[in-house]
Amino acid sequence: MLAKNYDKEGTKISFTGGETVMISPKLDGIRCIVTFDKQNQQILFFSRAGTLFDCCDALIEPHLRHLFEMDESLVLDGELYNDFANQKRIRHYLQHRPKNSANDSPFDRVFPKLCRKPTTGKNGREKLYQDISFEQLVSAIRTTRGKRTEEVAAKQRLLQYHIFDVMYSSQFVESPTLDGSHYPFSHRYNLLLSMLSDLAKYNKKHLGKSVYDATVIQPVPALVAENEEQVEAALGTAMQVGFEGIMVRREGSATDSPKRSVKRSRRSSSAGVFGGYECGKRSSSLLKYKKMQDDEFIIVGAVEGKGKLKGRLGAFVCQAKKNKGLTFTVTPATTEQKKKEMWSVWSKSYKGKALTVQYQDLTPDGIPRFPVGKCIRGAASGEDWI
Repeated sequence: MLAKNYDKEGTKISFTGGETVMISPKLDGIRCIVTFDKQNQQILFFSRAGTLFDCCDALIEPHLRHLFEMDESLVLDGELYNDFANQKRIRHYLQHRPKNSANDSPFDRVFPKLCRKPTTGKNGREKLYQDISFEQLVSAIRTTRGKRTEEVAAKQRLLQYHIFDVMYSSQFVESPTLDGSHYPFSHRYNLLLSMLSDLAKYNKKHLGKSVYDATVIQPVPALVAENEEQVEAALGTAMQVGFEGIMVRREGSATDSPKRSVKRSRRSSSAGVFGGYECGKRSSSLLKYKKMQDDEFIIVGAVEGKGKLKGRLGAFVCQAKKNKGLTFTVTPATTEQKKKEMWSVWSKSYKGKALTVQYQDLTPDGIPRFPVGKCIRGAASGEDWI
């Protein structure tokens, strides 16, 4: 299930017409579908494109196993992520937010519950949160068991699975194939919360102190937004604490059913959104809302750094999409040491690859404004993207 843009679809939402709207923070992680191989009794982790991940065996797999032992038809939708950086920002936000603001965000109700107490060492000082950059996240996820070093294994142990939806479940009895298409998001989300609550109790009792970690498996918060102002306030709050933006889910009115939804959607763009899970489709019931955009661009060249940065990668040269005769430069968001390594091998390792670029907007010619290179996505064809 893929999202459409809130900027284009948000005007179709009817807050005054009884439509149910739920919002969640948009994580800057890697999409991950989790399913179960009944024949081999294995939990499998897949990218959106179907790439099998081999990075979740240390903590995520043992923390999820009981769920799939109870329901072998279960399929979960979420992201591999690490929320430690968000935790620091949430704590700061809660300490400094204005009281009784007229523009209170719906997230203000849930952040106090999400904010974990910092752990302390023997000397009483707060332990540093173990942040992991997006580049490190992608590298840890891509690395297979046979090729991982101790350093990569340590990064993989920092991975968390943040779940935002249930695609299939034995509890979806109204669907012949047990998929979530017959159930609105609020129903699927309540099922998810119930399952994860039971799972946490089981894991705490059976995994043991050396393995159990309450942060490894988490539901992505989802809250009702009653009007457009709350959506805007939620976006601002989410970005303030380090999230990429928000996800907006539409369910139509409380009296809608899937069949009525189809009939009504032919008459009105503001009604008839049921919110059932739509596998493989870009859905009007799921909208992404963020200020910064991102897309993939092909690397066609590179520029060496100047002055003290000589001998390092200064910027990649990427090809515009709208007019392939135009190019632009984009600096990768990585360390100076990594830029030094990249410069020595850029032609062999990066030329012709797709670079994920974050930017504010596009010029009329299709050139990104204020671009930053997030990570190397993979081959230009997209065959190995995660």
